[in-house]
Amino acid sequence: KNRSRNRSGNKSRISSGNRSRSRSSSKNRSRSRNRNWNRSRSRKRSRTRSRKKEQDQEQEREKEQEQEQEQELDQERDQEWEHEQEQEQEQEQEQEQEQEREQEQDQEWEQEQEQEKEQEQKEEQEQEQ
Repeated sequence: KNRSRNRSGNKSRISSGNRSRSRSSSKNRSRSRNRNWNRSRSRKRSRTRSRKKEQDQEQEREKEQEQEQEQELDQERDQEWEHEQEQEQEQEQEQEQEQEREQEQDQEWEQEQEQEKEQEQKEEQEQEQ
């Protein structure tokens, strides 16, 4: 303020220019304040946007991992099931083979019985003669 007065103590003509200049500088100040605020807002916005993007990507990755784990589990289950099926088939085959062996043994036994009968009959016939 003092600078705008001249030596005689009266306000000089320059002061009006100063006044308009100061008014425009306050406008500039508010403009720059707005500019800064807008900048910080857009920075925050982009930060939240990128953060959201990262979160979405993370969720996507987790989903994919879960799906992969599910697939692996399914494969394991399938393999176990196939293995069980194979074992059951093997058991059935063994049982069939066992049955066949028993049948063969039974046949052999019957044949032996018949042979013994025939032998006895022969012996009886020989005795009768």
